[in-house]
Amino acid sequence: MVRIESAHGLPATCILKLDDSYGADGIVSSKDITEVAGLRSQSIAVEKGSPSHFFLLSMLKEENLTAKDVQMLFMPTAGDAAAVFTAGRAKAAVTWEPYLSSSTKQSPNAHVLVTTREKPGLLLDLLLANSDYAKANPDAVNGVIKAWFDAVKFWKTNPAQANSTIAKGLGVSDQELSEMLKGCKYADYPENATYFGLQGNSSAPFFEGFAQAQKVWLEAGLMTKTVNADSVIDVSFLKGITV
Repeated sequence: MVRIESAHGLPATCILKLDDSYGADGIVSSKDITEVAGLRSQSIAVEKGSPSHFFLLSMLKEENLTAKDVQMLFMPTAGDAAAVFTAGRAKAAVTWEPYLSSSTKQSPNAHVLVTTREKPGLLLDLLLANSDYAKANPDAVNGVIKAWFDAVKFWKTNPAQANSTIAKGLGVSDQELSEMLKGCKYADYPENATYFGLQGNSSAPFFEGFAQAQKVWLEAGLMTKTVNADSVIDVSFLKGITV
């Protein structure tokens, strides 16, 4: 999403990778659709401009299909997309957990067509900061980043206690949270160092993913101009962190 925000003139700077989706996002469809190519001409509920939208466009692209080859039903949220599907008003929906699993439980004729587990690295969460704020308040930004790494470390060493705390905050049971987290991989400092190429590697995953996403959004018409990847990333905060 940093591509869209920057292309629309919003002063967003990427400062941290939070997690990778590893099965938490995907496409649910009726069972008669057995492959992504089978989505051709079908109605698909999806939140416009969202990670779900990007996932759908990327999956279609792999099958040499475009948005024009399907009937997209744009919904306000991924939850609404799932609801439209379970109500029988769409042949497929792009959503995330817990809606991905609940959709198949509510609809006997539904199944999960594809998820990010089969496409690792395609969807992830990044933390953005207002560029002006970050420059004026480096200590605050460093504090947020340090707190994230401390939280990830605590979660890895005390999973039961951490999950219970997270579940309480989200208003779900410990078991429900455990199922949700199976599709998510939190990013610690080493993962961030690799992802952003802190040693100056221009082929770091961030730049590759940025280029891929930018191409998808441009083709979809949600971006009208290209954005230089270097202009929306600031690794100085990560480099200054001691973990």
